Amino acid sequence: HEYIYLDQISVRPAYRNSGCGRALMDAVREMAQAAGIRRVALDTMAFNTGAIMFYERLGFQMYKHTMHLEWQDEREAGTV
Repeated sequence: HEYIYLDQISVRPAYRNSGCGRALMDAVREMAQAAGIRRVALDTMAFNTGAIMFYERLGFQMYKHTMHLEWQDEREAGTV
């Protein structure tokens, strides 16, 4: 299935809750529809609850969880 992947989107704090984010997302949807694509995908950080709520209000649904493990040096690498 083809989809548009939205890599990054940001609205400056002073312009949040003014319709800018919705206008940007509407433009993405219009571009997808014009290309005959019926799905838009994006990632957001788990701690970014404002963005998650925004996307959910637009109809986005959680599709997957990506988990990361990071260590600082070789000694820590062997503890997994």
